[in-house]
Amino acid sequence: MIFELGSIFAQIKGFFLILSTMFSGYIQGYMLFWHGVCLSPAKQTYILMKKVLTSFFIIAVFGMTSVSAQDAEKKNTLKANPMGLIIGLGKINYERKLGDASSAQLGVSYFSYSSDGTSFSGLGLLPEYRFYVTKEALDGFYLAPFMKYNNFTLKNDEEDFKGSLNAYRFGAKAGFQWLMGKRKSFVMDLAFGGKYSDFNLKVKEGSEDDFDNENLFQGFSPELHFAIGYAF
Repeated sequence: MIFELGSIFAQIKGFFLILSTMFSGYIQGYMLFWHGVCLSPAKQTYILMKKVLTSFFIIAVFGMTSVSAQDAEKKNTLKANPMGLIIGLGKINYERKLGDASSAQLGVSYFSYSSDGTSFSGLGLLPEYRFYVTKEALDGFYLAPFMKYNNFTLKNDEEDFKGSLNAYRFGAKAGFQWLMGKRKSFVMDLAFGGKYSDFNLKVKEGSEDDFDNENLFQGFSPELHFAIGYAF
């Protein structure tokens, strides 16, 4: 009993350590932009990549020190999208098994991007419910309704425009998640779908006419999801 309690405590401690490492990186990037420290896209990508690699190092160390947790049934996954770093997107997803064929997932993201002279930077939340059709939860084909919320800080020096934007997205996707490896601890997640987006713009400097990126945050668009991570 004492050993089991110690194992559970170690899993909880390791999970919150991983989340705090990633989330602190996103907060740091957001605060730098908020206070006017504009980093180049290459520097932003470097910072995000460093945080992701640091987090996966912690995951690896945590996994090697939790052999008993690896042998047990997998009820959680922790995943990130390494491809997103190319466009300045850092995102981590935590998924929890709810039943034999269902799970819930929550994602936290940090986004830094420029389009038509306007820079976007901000945090996002991505709740999602998954129904696994062909296999046990966390492993197999699934259908998933989801929503996304993002809060962006906007800036365009050429137009003397500053503001904030709240973006809302609702959609659904179909995907497949694999638990791989001898202990089924490595996760790969791939999904396709669609979403509808809308937004609320608040102007601090300039006028709404200076903002011409409505197509990025309004209407229907495809959804592509890819992530790799760790199951425990």
